[in-house]
Amino acid sequence: MSSPHFVRASRDGDQFHYLWAVRRCLGLLKPDRALVAISIEGPSPNELPSGSAPLAGECTIDVAEYDGSEALERANAVRYLQLKHSTYRTDKVWTKSELKPTLAAFGGRFQDLVRRFVADEVHRKFEFWFVTNRPVSQTIRDAVIHGAMGLSSCSSDETGLLVELTGLDEAAISGFCSLLRLEDGHAAVSRILPQSAGPFTAATIKGTFAVSTLPIFAAPVAPPMGIAPWTNETGMITFDGTSSFSATLDAAQPGVAQGGLAAADSYAVASNGRVTTGSGNQVLYIVSPTRVLLLQIQANNPNPTIQDLRQ
Repeated sequence: MSSPHFVRASRDGDQFHYLWAVRRCLGLLKPDRALVAISIEGPSPNELPSGSAPLAGECTIDVAEYDGSEALERANAVRYLQLKHSTYRTDKVWTKSELKPTLAAFGGRFQDLVRRFVADEVHRKFEFWFVTNRPVSQTIRDAVIHGAMGLSSCSSDETGLLVELTGLDEAAISGFCSLLRLEDGHAAVSRILPQSAGPFTAATIKGTFAVSTLPIFAAPVAPPMGIAPWTNETGMITFDGTSSFSATLDAAQPGVAQGGLAAADSYAVASNGRVTTGSGNQVLYIVSPTRVLLLQIQANNPNPTIQDLRQ
C-alpha cells in the first residue's frame, strides 16, 4: 500500500480550493449582496457573446465572481482569482519565478480587457486576486504597492521587476497593479513604526500635513449601493493644535475623480497618541509630531482606507 504522505499535498490543495470556493459561494445567499454567479475552474462561459474569441489567461482562473451579471458588458464587478496552497512550504516566500506565470497570465487578460472595453470601465469593475497560504515576497509586494501609486513612486528596479513579472509595458503597469490583490494572509501594509515619546496632546500635531492614501491589498467587500469600493485621496490637512482641523483634498474613486473637496472636523488626542474626531468617521494615530496615520471608519463603508499624513 502506498503511503498517504505521497498524495497528502495534492489532497490538501484540493480541499483548500473546495472550501475556499464554498465559503465564497455563501455570498450568493445574502440578499444584500450584488453577487449573482461564481464560476469554478475558469471564467463563466457567459462572459462574452457567442462566437467571441476567448480572453487571455483562462487557465489561470480558479474562481471567478460576478456582481450584477455574468456578461462582462453588463456586470458591475468581476473578480478573477487564482488559489495556491502548500502543505509543506507554508513559510517559504513566493519568488518572482514562481509568481511570474500567474501575473503574466493576469496581465495578458488585463490587456485584452483594455482592448475590448474603455479603460475607465476596466478599472472600475475588474480585479485580479492571487490567494495563497504562503507569504509573498515583500520586494514584490512593495513593487505592486508603488506601481499602483504610479511609476513615479517606483524605483527603477521595481519598474523592471513589474515589467518582467507581468509582461506589460510601463504604460500599463500602474493600471494593472491598482487592480491586483495579493492575499497571503499577511497585511499588505504591515510595517511596525516606532512612535516618538509621549505623552501626546492636541498641540503635538499642529500645522499643515500632506495627505496620501496607502493602498491596501485585502479582500474587498461589495459595498452598499452608492458607496465606492475604495477612495484614493491626496491633499492638505491643517490642525490648529487645539481642537479642530480642515482639509482640501482631491479624491479618485473607480471611474470618478473630484478636485478641491473641503472638509472640517474637531479632534481630541489621548495621551497614547490615539486621536478621535467629532464626526466619528476617522480615527488617527500619532507616529510623531510630523507624521500621523488616519483610518476611515464610516459605518457604511466595508473597505476603509489608511491615509498617511506627513509634514
